[in-house]
Amino acid sequence: MKWHAVVIWWTSPQLRALRWIRSFKDTLKEIPPTILLECKKLIYRIPIMIVSLILMFIPLFGQILAVLLNSWCLSIDFTSYAFENNKITFKETRQTLVKHKCLLLSFGIGAWAILLIPFLNILMMPIAICGATILWVERIRPDLLKIIEERNSILKFIEVPENR
Repeated sequence: MKWHAVVIWWTSPQLRALRWIRSFKDTLKEIPPTILLECKKLIYRIPIMIVSLILMFIPLFGQILAVLLNSWCLSIDFTSYAFENNKITFKETRQTLVKHKCLLLSFGIGAWAILLIPFLNILMMPIAICGATILWVERIRPDLLKIIEERNSILKFIEVPENR
């Protein structure tokens, strides 16, 4: 098959519609697991929020601990996108994040501090997610390569049929 035949085949309107339908179906399939994952994160975070609220009434020491707890939750939220894209379960995510707790706490404290600045906090959200993704790729992903490779080996590549 010549390269221009591939381009014509790939850009044909029927195929574009088929790719859109397939991607829409894949998106619909991802909605229930995503809602379940967000509920798990919420259940994990509610006790932390309650403890953080109680700690805020203890001068200095309690407030520092509350900042640390909230920074931990921020780092979980910001790194969760990379974990979800690689189909890592929430249990495996928590176990991995505990191994890198100092790194993630420092990232979370920095993100938390910048989120306190008015107007800069609007720009900070996407920047923090990008930073967390870079952190994940450079520091956390090497620990998970075996799991990721096992999950990706299940997926098979579909070959494009040749036109003759």
